[in-house]
Amino acid sequence: MADQEGRFEGVEDVAERLLVDPQTVRRWIKSGKLRAYKPGREFRIKSTDLEEFLETREVSPKAKAPPPLDSGEDRGHYPYPWMGDTLARTIDGWAKQAEVPPENPMVSYAVSVGAIDVLQEVLRYDIPGETLGDRVPEDEVGERIRLAKKLGRVLRSANEHYAASRDVNSQEVRDLLNAEADIRRRTQEIA
Repeated sequence: MADQEGRFEGVEDVAERLLVDPQTVRRWIKSGKLRAYKPGREFRIKSTDLEEFLETREVSPKAKAPPPLDSGEDRGHYPYPWMGDTLARTIDGWAKQAEVPPENPMVSYAVSVGAIDVLQEVLRYDIPGETLGDRVPEDEVGERIRLAKKLGRVLRSANEHYAASRDVNSQEVRDLLNAEADIRRRTQEIA
C-alpha cells in the first residue's frame, strides 16, 4: 500500500483506488501519461506520481450554467425550472409557426391540438362548477390567465391557417373551432 511519503503502489492497487480496470492503468503507463517503475515483472507507481497524474486530469466546468429564460413570468410554478422553460420555448415556437401559414397544413393542425391540450391543463376546467380559483393558488391565477390569452392567440392563428387550407378535414376544423370557442369563453369567465 502507499502513503504520501513516496511509497509505491502496484497496478492492481491503483486500479482499485481509482475504480478503473487494471488494464486502463497499464495503458496510462505505456502511453506515458502515468509515470511508473518496473523493478521486476510488475509496474510500481510512486504515490507522488499518482497524485500528480490525478491533478493534471482534474475536471472543472467549462462555463456557468445559463440563466433561466426569463424572470419566471411565463414559466409558472413547475416542480423543476426546466419544465417552465421548456413550455415557454414550446409556446414561443408555436407562436412563430402560427405567424406564417406553413406549406403543410398538418403543422397548423398539430399546433392547434397542442395549444388546446396545454390550455386545458392551464385552465384546469375539468370539473363542472369549479372555477380556476378553486383549483390553483391565488397568486397563480393571473399568470395562468396571461398564458391562456397568449395560447389563445396562437390557437386562433393556427386554426385560421388550417381552415384556409385545401386539404383539411371539415370535421377536424369544426372540432378545433368548437374547442377554441369553448376555451375563449372559459378564459373570459375567469379573467
